[in-house]
Amino acid sequence: MSISALHRSEGWTTRLAFTLALLLVLSGCSDRFGPRWVDRVTVQPDSAHVEVGETATFTPVVRDQNGEEFPGEWPGYVHWNAVGPVSVGTDETGQLVVTGINEGRGGAVGTLGRATTGVPVYVRPPGLTRIEITDNAGNDLVNSGLLMSSFGGVDANLHLYDTAGALMAPNRFRVSWQVSDTILARVRFPIGFDSHAAVGGLATTNGTVRLEGTLDLTAVVNGLKRTVPVRVTAEPVGPTAGPVVQALSATSIQVAWNRNAGGREGYRITRGPEASGSYTEVRRTPGGTFASFDTTWVDSGVEPGRTYFYRVQACNKWGCSLEPSAASAAVTTSGAMPLRLPPQGRGGGQ
Repeated sequence: MSISALHRSEGWTTRLAFTLALLLVLSGCSDRFGPRWVDRVTVQPDSAHVEVGETATFTPVVRDQNGEEFPGEWPGYVHWNAVGPVSVGTDETGQLVVTGINEGRGGAVGTLGRATTGVPVYVRPPGLTRIEITDNAGNDLVNSGLLMSSFGGVDANLHLYDTAGALMAPNRFRVSWQVSDTILARVRFPIGFDSHAAVGGLATTNGTVRLEGTLDLTAVVNGLKRTVPVRVTAEPVGPTAGPVVQALSATSIQVAWNRNAGGREGYRITRGPEASGSYTEVRRTPGGTFASFDTTWVDSGVEPGRTYFYRVQACNKWGCSLEPSAASAAVTTSGAMPLRLPPQGRGGGQ
């Protein structure tokens, strides 16, 4: 190829590259400077709680295919339909106005072009004034809080009261459960119409990182909030009820307990002469699969005619549960042999 032909070829190559680059730039800008269409509609805020006769106001935001907001009167073009026990309308600025008619779950559905959006509105029953969170035993947790293992879980229960102090049915309300630290724990069903929350730890049984700390568990019901503290430990949470103890003989006592601690790798049994006195470890059950853990043990190191108290703790590689179970007592027999009498009617000389 001659020198002149080579130069002509390079010139065509340069012009072709420039043309392709220009086309790419123009095609990338065509959506920006070409036709616009409504791609989606959002609403702020995204939900509301009202009472019967009360209204909530929402601001629609209309955006195009590039996420750019349509200004001016565009929000007023959204067509709204009521869903459930509410009525809907718009004001002079195009804002959505929803009014509660009867208690229950409702909302509004809006359409503009091919875009559709929805906003839930919860019409709460009148009279809700107080909410309370308790454990499964019914204890108020606002001060004591909950203790859970990062390997297990814990339950919380919600109670709702009206102005007269009477209980209100939770299924009439939308309940939202929240935790302040989603690294330590999560709520299994955070939103619903249930008064029960199951909080689960996020550690694994073979985890090598010690996962522990504190967080807040909050229940939100129609604008009312209740928060209780939750302490998360790397150690398992052991049985709270005292073990079942029974004297089998003058020198042996059987100890039995419930297998109800998540993240455990065994159990520790301690014994003492008094319920509130000092306790000494007398047995640590071996580890194994969760299903094969021992839940009974026979203490053969006791003396006749004495009272012994027992407590149980769940253990794993990080240690044993911080709070042992309640104490249970058993009294061994005296060990005296009973007097054997001859059968009636069989004596010598009779």
